[in-house]
Amino acid sequence: MHDFGRVEIKPLPALKADRHPAASYIANRQLYRWLPPKDLAEQLPKHYSVALESWLCHDGVRRFSPADPNEVNFREYKVYDSMAFVLLSSAGGRALLSRDGARFPWLTLGEATLFMQYGMHLREYLGPTRQLGNSLHLCATARQTLGEKDALPADIGLDETGSGERWTVVRVKKEGLAAAEDRKLESPSENDIVRLGLLAAAEANPLDISDAEAEFITRAVLFRIDTALPQPSNDDIEFVAQHIRKSIDRKKDVSNDEFRKWIHDRNSSLIRSIQRSSGNKLERPQIRSAILELAWHSIKMIGAATDRVMRNFCALFPEPLTTTEAALYEQCYLANPVFGGMPLILLQDRFSFISEIVPDLWAEPSDQQKVRIMRTMLYYYGVIVGNLRDSDSLYKRRAKVRDLELGPASSTDIYQDTVSSTLTPLNELFHDVARKVAIDTGIIRGDIADDCMFEIISLEKDTVHIAITHSESGTVQPMLISRKDLESEVSQWRDG
Repeated sequence: MHDFGRVEIKPLPALKADRHPAASYIANRQLYRWLPPKDLAEQLPKHYSVALESWLCHDGVRRFSPADPNEVNFREYKVYDSMAFVLLSSAGGRALLSRDGARFPWLTLGEATLFMQYGMHLREYLGPTRQLGNSLHLCATARQTLGEKDALPADIGLDETGSGERWTVVRVKKEGLAAAEDRKLESPSENDIVRLGLLAAAEANPLDISDAEAEFITRAVLFRIDTALPQPSNDDIEFVAQHIRKSIDRKKDVSNDEFRKWIHDRNSSLIRSIQRSSGNKLERPQIRSAILELAWHSIKMIGAATDRVMRNFCALFPEPLTTTEAALYEQCYLANPVFGGMPLILLQDRFSFISEIVPDLWAEPSDQQKVRIMRTMLYYYGVIVGNLRDSDSLYKRRAKVRDLELGPASSTDIYQDTVSSTLTPLNELFHDVARKVAIDTGIIRGDIADDCMFEIISLEKDTVHIAITHSESGTVQPMLISRKDLESEVSQWRDG
């Protein structure tokens, strides 16, 4: 029979009422630490453990929050970064799943941990939670191109049959202000008003989203869903995954700086390398689609590992969780169908947007109406931020084309370029053109060009100054090209 480790509990000093608003509600404060068994400890970093801070409140319920197992001063409460907690705890989950004999397609759990970090630097990744208070109107370029004035979902305010009147930004803010007054929220910010207005819309017409559809909604909260990208085949995903595995293997012994460069991949080197390996049989949209699929798959794998270790953790508590405690614990740390099978801790960064509905759902986790409202709020966020991202890209893309004077580009061209990926995005376009010029002029050899980064340093009346950075050595090499020649190359590249 397997050993699943043990849990150590130590008392923590009480929080001072003048330093923490929750101090008066806490009767007892403790630190829980899971220590892996010997056979798993050998696979994990030295002194590895997972920690939770426990607050036993005056209502008799323990509440658990992520804690830094290496922290030594607990006199004050310190928020432990949720992603740091996920990455740390999932390492223990990987060891447990490996011992269980669990298998996943395409990537190993270790590879998924690394590739998830790569995925969080893709342009489709939506990043930290965006403040929406003053951001719901689209820029003029986006209004002209997309034919919409705001970033709100097309169906906000409509019932399940599509009947009703779509809410405008004015209506959202009006409902949000009324909700803030009902909640006696003093001096609500624009962001509070918009968030509460969206919640009012979700409460009025919650979407009936199935558990299967919930995964798509959760994915859209993290990644921009580009419906113009082709659906990747299993063969495409396997081919791309094989190349990713090799790329990760080559990064095992590199410095942290080199690994960060790989994660950021500012010049889309991975995509270009995969395209070459396919003999140019795979187009970039196909490769990007497969990469996005693997990035999401990696996050799901990390979610499974987090669920595994946190189930193991609470099963070893000397004092088992009560029904109420178990409901709260499960909602936060275990795989949850409400969020497409993901633990909520992986969506911690979105808490500020769903802060009003989360406590209601925790109080009644089986209430299907609250589940629908939660999923509708997540749907709203994914659509709104995705639309804003498209709008921002249109604005920046058009500005760059103007500044570089690389030939005319209509708003339709820009929209297709940025959103539909029917054209190469500007950074990839410039990189490809600069690479071709550098090879054609003999400045660098073709066999090393793909390991170089190209950056415009300055623009003069007739000349473009470009810096070529060699990834291996870090040396920087200058390149001069006339504007006329660069414009000609860009034009040929676009046309061809």
